[in-house]
Amino acid sequence: MIKNVYQKGLSHSNHNEDAFYTHSLNKKFTVIAVMDGCSTGVDSYFASTLVKKLLKKICLELPKKKSLTDKLLIDELSTEALGKYITRTLFIQLVQLKNKLYLDYSELATTILISVINTETKRAWVMMSGDGVLNIDDEVILVDQQNIPHFLCYFLEDTFTNWFSNYTYHKEFSFTQKVILATDGVKTFSNQQLPAEELLRTFLDKGTQQLFRSPHMDDISVVCYSI
Repeated sequence: MIKNVYQKGLSHSNHNEDAFYTHSLNKKFTVIAVMDGCSTGVDSYFASTLVKKLLKKICLELPKKKSLTDKLLIDELSTEALGKYITRTLFIQLVQLKNKLYLDYSELATTILISVINTETKRAWVMMSGDGVLNIDDEVILVDQQNIPHFLCYFLEDTFTNWFSNYTYHKEFSFTQKVILATDGVKTFSNQQLPAEELLRTFLDKGTQQLFRSPHMDDISVVCYSI
């Protein structure tokens, strides 16, 4: 089961600069992602939406791809390998689009959080590029780069390996109930009775989503996968 919250914050008058994406690759793998366009960038909503559309393209094409042994690639990859394949493909395609459309890095500045979930083994691989919030069952992990995030766009003239190895948070987890990805807008959620971290922990409870209607300055994008 997948739930999501997607809301514009008070600090942005025209657009929600976040985006989210979810897709079941097959009965075994599910992909969830959230993106948060940099407010100081150009057309920040474009950057986060562009990543969403590329993830859609990658995920729709992936089940058709064959490995060197002529088997379906998706059947031969582990959760971690599949996550890294998706992330590497995203990097390559962003480089191609940057060159084709003559895009500047300020037009591509967005945080990217991706999780590949193995629904059979209850393992989740997570990659976080920039600030964001991850919730595995009752554990909440915040990545805060003090508003100086290592956006992927800064490394498109570099190599995937350098960016991925040195400037992203990536790890595989076991879970029993839920995996949640959230943009850091949840940290601006102003509800004295339920801080943002506790809100994520209780996200599945009845009525919890209604609490997001309280004022929050930044945009919010939350995706929850649950058993």
